[in-house]
Amino acid sequence: MARLVPTGRGTEVVSIGPQACPNGHPLQYPNVRIGHRGCSCADGGHRSYKCLTCDAVVYDPPHDGSPWRQGSAYG
Repeated sequence: MARLVPTGRGTEVVSIGPQACPNGHPLQYPNVRIGHRGCSCADGGHRSYKCLTCDAVVYDPPHDGSPWRQGSAYG
């Protein structure tokens, strides 16, 4: 999700990731690995959030089940 927030450089668009994995673990440092996965269902692919506690992965935008593109980053 993207949000407009005030920063020291003016108002900027910032990406806000999910707060927790599907199992309820917080997705924040040092418990998360953020990556990217190319896909045909999302223009530009998906940002992936991997929970390092349970290995669950959350995609933003959500994945619709289409085949992943080759060469995808961890996800």
